[in-house]
Amino acid sequence: MIRIKTLLDLQVQLVYMRNAVSVDVEKALKHAKRSMPRKQFHNAGHVKRVHEAATNLAGSGYEAKVVRVAAAFHDVGHSESANGHEAISADKAEEYLRNQGVENEQYIQDVKKAILSTEMNQGSGAFHTNIKNQYGKILADADVHNFGLSWEKFIARNEEVRQEVGAPKGKSWYENTLSLLERHKWHAGGGQMYQNKQDNIRRLKEKIEELD
Repeated sequence: MIRIKTLLDLQVQLVYMRNAVSVDVEKALKHAKRSMPRKQFHNAGHVKRVHEAATNLAGSGYEAKVVRVAAAFHDVGHSESANGHEAISADKAEEYLRNQGVENEQYIQDVKKAILSTEMNQGSGAFHTNIKNQYGKILADADVHNFGLSWEKFIARNEEVRQEVGAPKGKSWYENTLSLLERHKWHAGGGQMYQNKQDNIRRLKEKIEELD
């Protein structure tokens, strides 16, 4: 007679499979940073900052293994194209993990889905519309953690983005930035990040009024 696995058996097997993932996160981070272009914003420094934010937001165990590796690779696609870089980044993460001998298919797919979750809606409506899994919620927050930095650090990062995209400095740029912050919502973050973002929204409105 074929034994039917109980729900408990399946849960135990899932936990085992997740804990069986062996990946050197720091090695992955170093590889990803070397793969980044030298743009004003999307560069090795950005990857380092997002990785630190993701590490702080993530839990431990399997979740940390997914989120931290996904954070390392989430923008390496910028080395080829800014448009659609999320899909390129996800594929590069998969290629790296398979070359490192990672065979856990669930883990690889979780990393890829987390990376794809960072896609941003540049139009109207919700800011993140492509969240794929719970790990993607954490990475999406970490990717734009600069929204929740102090005003001085936030505006410095914002200027790097402006220079990278080649947008003229002025009222229109700050209005677009304000729109992004107002459409954005935290998925896993909060606390001081939330408070800082609200302050940045207020300061942006004041800056726009000064330019009228």
